[in-house]
Amino acid sequence: SYGLQIREVLKLGHKSVLVVGKGNGIVPVYLKMLGLNVKTLDNDVTLNPDITASVLDMPIDDDSFDAVLCAQVLEHLPYDEFNKALSEIKSTNGTSTPSNSNMSDVEKALAADKERNQNREALSKALQDVRN
Repeated sequence: SYGLQIREVLKLGHKSVLVVGKGNGIVPVYLKMLGLNVKTLDNDVTLNPDITASVLDMPIDDDSFDAVLCAQVLEHLPYDEFNKALSEIKSTNGTSTPSNSNMSDVEKALAADKERNQNREALSKALQDVRN
């Protein structure tokens, strides 16, 4: 996964990158070694990110970065917070975001998954009603 993240950022050809979800720091360190201007954002202060904040409320000016790398973060959010997170990510850069480069596909997948979950809940409720 680290190699894929690094390759995706490098393919964009940009110089400034915001890494949302610092994790163990391998990816941002490697990107810095390759000459990119990298800042990290994480809500876990113990990871020592450059910016301590949530992906849901990033204190960053619009278009501050050429690219945003947000890998292995969004799946930890409740569905009702996805759109807010994606809007926050999108506002920080003017061009592209490796982890959600096609926003409409991401939004369609999320909507389909949410619908499946709602169908499961409805089925579960119907089964429970039948049992009672």
